[in-house]
Amino acid sequence: TLGGGTQTGSFSVAAGSELWLTGGSNQNSGSSVTGAGKVTLGGTTINSGSTYNTTGETHLRGGVTQFNTSATTGSVTTTTGGQNTLVVNGATTTLTVSGAVTQSGGYTTLEGGALIVTSSFALNDGTLQGNGRITGPLTATGTGTIAPGASPGHITVNGSTVLGGSNTLAMEVGGLASGVDYDLLTVNGVLTLGGLLDVDFINGFENSVQSTDIFTIATSTSSILGAFSNVASGSQLITNFSSLFRVYYGAGSPYGANNLVLTELEAVPEPSRALLLLGGLLGVIMRRRRKAV
Repeated sequence: TLGGGTQTGSFSVAAGSELWLTGGSNQNSGSSVTGAGKVTLGGTTINSGSTYNTTGETHLRGGVTQFNTSATTGSVTTTTGGQNTLVVNGATTTLTVSGAVTQSGGYTTLEGGALIVTSSFALNDGTLQGNGRITGPLTATGTGTIAPGASPGHITVNGSTVLGGSNTLAMEVGGLASGVDYDLLTVNGVLTLGGLLDVDFINGFENSVQSTDIFTIATSTSSILGAFSNVASGSQLITNFSSLFRVYYGAGSPYGANNLVLTELEAVPEPSRALLLLGGLLGVIMRRRRKAV
């Protein structure tokens, strides 16, 4: 167990053994972590020039763990309900997980176009956010939240994506450019909707958006399946500024079955506003919480 400091040596973690690198432990150039044992990280930074190549479990426990260089591991798990954060940082950084990523709390943040390659990504709780890519099937269940962008931005999933349970797809709209001014989820596979859709205005854009503006906030390479529990295709969804977007997706959408679209913005008339606000508060079980890293 190393509870801090800078490490430059080599650590070989045999099967059946455990290595804890927590409390601000930094793996700098020349250091290496290898082996089939379990490695627990928390508040750990894996810097460029170091090696992280394990075949066992990588467990995240509290604090911010950041990979600034490509790494491989057998699986990734998080403490249930924990406030741990996994950051994969940089356009050339790939975290390769031969098994599953299982997120049961906290945050997974993709920065600068980083990539996670995995056999499956299970978002059971916590938030997946940032700008980057995931290769492998993604399933959001429980109370997990998918929140593309760093207010705002773009997440691409190369694999089937299923939103279900009481999860939330949280999207921000701050301008007209897709993936730049407003959030975008791109699914190169089948997208199945479920859970809740939450849409918020940011950057004061609610004052300049037009009723004819069209925002494609998610795309899929095939027809979108399923439905949100709080808004059917063709129905209206209230935003954080008491205005209404009409939402379209799936079969029968005038904007294509492959797209999730917001348009036809209108103000909420009185006295309907209070009733819609109350309905929105009751319908959205968990709102997105951005975390600065």
